[in-house]
Parts: sequence; structure tokens; C-alpha cells
Amino acid sequence: MASIKRNFIYDLINNVSGLIFPLITFPYTSRILNPEGIGAVAFAQSIIAYFVMFAALGIPTYALREVAKLKNDKQKLSTFTFEIITIHAVLSILSYLIALSLYFIDRINDIWLIYSIASIHIILNFLGFTWFFQGIEEFRFITVRVLIFRVLSLVGLFVFVRESSDVYWYMAILIFSEAGNNVCNIFMLRKYVSFRNICLRYRNLKKHIKPIVTLFLLSVSTMIYFNMDNLMIGFIKDDISVGYYNPALRIQRMLMGFVLSLSTVLFPRLSSLAKTDRAQFFSLSREGINATLGLSLPIVFGIYALGRPLILLFAGEQFEPSILTLDFLAPVIVLGTCSNLLAKVLISQEREKMVLIATSVGAIVNLLLNAAFIYYFSQYGAAIASSLSELAVLITMIIIGRYYLPRPLIIFDAMKYFVASILMCAAVVWIVNICDIGALASCVVGFFVGVVVYGLFLLILKEKFIVNNVIRFVSTKYSKH
Repeated sequence: MASIKRNFIYDLINNVSGLIFPLITFPYTSRILNPEGIGAVAFAQSIIAYFVMFAALGIPTYALREVAKLKNDKQKLSTFTFEIITIHAVLSILSYLIALSLYFIDRINDIWLIYSIASIHIILNFLGFTWFFQGIEEFRFITVRVLIFRVLSLVGLFVFVRESSDVYWYMAILIFSEAGNNVCNIFMLRKYVSFRNICLRYRNLKKHIKPIVTLFLLSVSTMIYFNMDNLMIGFIKDDISVGYYNPALRIQRMLMGFVLSLSTVLFPRLSSLAKTDRAQFFSLSREGINATLGLSLPIVFGIYALGRPLILLFAGEQFEPSILTLDFLAPVIVLGTCSNLLAKVLISQEREKMVLIATSVGAIVNLLLNAAFIYYFSQYGAAIASSLSELAVLITMIIIGRYYLPRPLIIFDAMKYFVASILMCAAVVWIVNICDIGALASCVVGFFVGVVVYGLFLLILKEKFIVNNVIRFVSTKYSKH
């Protein structure tokens, strides 16, 4: 479990830096490039993102799972990796050529140079092999290289982006930040695999297609209920409603990213244990669910306590309607992280079709509820629809995958997390109201008070899992000194 803790910290650093980087750069670039330049870059990126997804199909999830199983057999690992790279290369080249062929569309032709720079992401994404390094649990390498390139990109931004005409530099720096570090992986990959004397056979490539396509459909269905809300608000209502929804959505996804790191680092280990040690597999799954609830529930109730200062700090007073929107979106953090982890548990057992069914149910529920709720309740309706669709995914996954999930699924300590989170929320609201301080100070004070109070109540309630792991971690660190 020690390596899982380290991997969780590394992946958390990776996710947090990915969230902080735009928070630092956007205020600077938005004032220099103006809305037109920022809009052109965002438009180009939004189109290229679909080609990146098509080029990847379901390769990242499928390949990660298989690499985790084969990591102790270099010959089989090398053969599998070469086959996956071949498939990914063909799809990436095809996607890149199709992306460039859209030149004849007037809207793309207007920003052709920006679009061409953005399209490089398709090739650089192929060269990343992140799925390989996650599969062998090299999270430290992934995090270090990403941090280095993000810092270099930040420096490059302040050096090269000085006026509105530097929008091309901005686009190039974004690509450099997101995927430039992938080139380093080519050299690192040679340390773990060897492609000498490997003979490609069509039937070997063919056997990978079915699971890859299934996981690709899973990605599509997830994207529908994950990204459709902004689009439908814009069509059904107006840009102002989208504007009120966006800060709440960004905060919700930022906080959700902290907990999602847990399922990311557990997936390789679960995939490795799925066929070798079922008892340990279900034990680790149950611990993962326990930890997910223990982390996500206090975050949700923290939002209920600090939603106002969070929105005021992040977006400003003119976005006050975003506060209630964030309250309605908060349950997604618990529901989404739990369903994500259960999906990883099922996929590690090669039950991706069950996950596809559950996410398809979520996509349908999301589309229907968005169509009804947005019309009457604007951005609030979209937030409610997101929470209910995540609930539909989670319930469906538990029902159809019940024979492949640990029993009991939720242990008694989960109720302790719920009680401790409610009491923490009350304490934070009381402290912040008494102090009567600004938004930044409220967030800082509320955070530290919340962590201390939540931990104290877990001790009082005699919760075992989180408290014991924290004590063990601290005692280990102390004993080394």
C-alpha cells in the first residue's frame, strides 16, 4: 500500500498543477490577446480534441489495463506495446490528415495557422505512451516531466506573449505544455521494452480492436453527459446562463480531480490483481471505495460551507448566481468519483460492456433532464440534471455489476464520514460568519478549520481506515528522522 500512497500523491500533484497552470495563465493572456484571440484558440482546441479522442479510441484505458497484467514479462509486454503503438500510430496519422482536410470550411480557414498548430497535439498525444507508464506505475516519472514542461511553458508565456498578435505563440506554448513532454517518453520507453525481433501479425492486431472500440464508445457516452450541459445551456438559454454555469463547473471539476487521482493510481494495481489474487483485489477495491467516500464527502460539505467565498474569489461578485449552481453541482463530486472507481473495478475484470451500459443510461438521462430543466431553471437545471445523471450511472453500475463488486460495497465507516462532514460544515459556517472576513481569508481559514474539525470528529467517532492510515503515515515519516 505504500507505493499506492506515493502514486496517489504524485498523481495529485500532476492534477493540481494542471488546474493551477490555467488559473495563472488565463488572467494574463485574456488581457493581452483579448476575447477574439482567446476565442480562436479555444475554438481550434475544441475541434482538435475530438480528433485526439478518435485517434486514441479506447487505447489508453485498455492498454493501461493490459500493461499492468504483463509488466513482469518483458517479452510479452514488448510485443503488446509494439502492437498498440502500431494501431495508435495508424489512427493518429488518419486523424491528423482528416483534421487538416477541413481547411475548406470557412470558419476553420479564418484561423488556419492557429488550427494547424493545434493539430500537432494529435501526433504529440500519440507519442505520450502515458498508458504504459501508468500501467507499470511510474507515476513519479510522469509527474516530474509534466511539472518541468509546465514551468518551462509558464516562462515561455511571459517571454513570448506580449501583444495581441502573439496568439500563435500562445497556441504553440499550450501545445508544448500539454503534450511536448511526451517526446521524452520515447527515450524512457526503451528502458522497459525492446522491439527487436517482433513480427507484426494481423490476427494479433485484430484481437485488440474489439475491446478498444468498446472502451471508445464508453468515452463517447461519458463525453455526452460530461460536456453536453454547456452546449445545451447555450442553445436553450443564452451566453449569460453559460457564463454563470462555467465558474461553478470549473470549481466542481477542480475539486473532483483531487479525489479522481485515487482511482487513477488504483487501476493498474487492480488490473494486476484481478486474475492473480481475487481476495486482495476485492479488499483493495473496498478500501478504495472507503477512501473515496472519506475524501469526497467532506469536499461536498465544504462547498456548502464555503460556496459563496469560493465563487467570489474565483469569478467575482457579478457571478453571484453561480453560488447556487455550485451547490446543485456539488453531489457530482461524490457520485462521479464513486462511479469512476467502480468503473475501474469492472474494467479491470474486463467488464467494460457493463460500464458502457451504465454510462449510456447516464447520457440518456442527462440529455432528457437537460432538455426539460434548462428550459425552466436555466443553469440551475443543468446542475441538477448533472447530479441526477451521475446518480443514474452509479445506481445502474451497482445493479448490473453487483456480482463483480466487493461485498459489502459500503462499510459502516461511510456513515461516520457523512456525520463528520455535516458537523465540519456547521463548524466552518460558524467560524467564517463570526470572523466576518474577505473571500480569500474565508477560504483559507475555512479550509484549515474544516480539516482539523473533520479529523477530530473521525477520532471521536472511532473511524479506523483514514485515521489509522494517517497515523501510520506520520509515524513512518517520524521514525525516519
